[in-house]
Amino acid sequence: MEKPVSCITIEPFLKVHIDAVFDLWKITDYLALQESDTPEGTAAFLDRNPDGCFVAIRDEIVVGAILCGNDGRRGHIYHVAVNESFRRQGIANRLVTSALDALTNLGISRCYTAMYVSNPFQKLFWTKTGWEKRDDQLAFLYKKLL
Repeated sequence: MEKPVSCITIEPFLKVHIDAVFDLWKITDYLALQESDTPEGTAAFLDRNPDGCFVAIRDEIVVGAILCGNDGRRGHIYHVAVNESFRRQGIANRLVTSALDALTNLGISRCYTAMYVSNPFQKLFWTKTGWEKRDDQLAFLYKKLL
């Protein structure tokens, strides 16, 4: 018998969670890891953004995670992932709410996220949870490796 979602806790994403979160990211469809998405890069991100990153835990196992940081004016959400066996239980929404609450507590009043256009699940999730698609803001996204 499957345990109810109330058995899942949302906790700060700590460095001890990095390996488990990478295991989750690797099996998450439509989540593309980039060059900076390394355990070391994630540890540095957590150092710079200790308040906005969270994991969902059930029975001491990471079943969801979110990275959220800010530049002092705007927040940005990266890599929201929930293990496929635990989807459609409100876990992603709880993770996003935790990140947005953390941003609000830091005095940040707006947040952005980006997604691949080929990801139908994220489009549905972000729209359903009240996010506004901004076609007027971005014509192209450029990247340069340093």
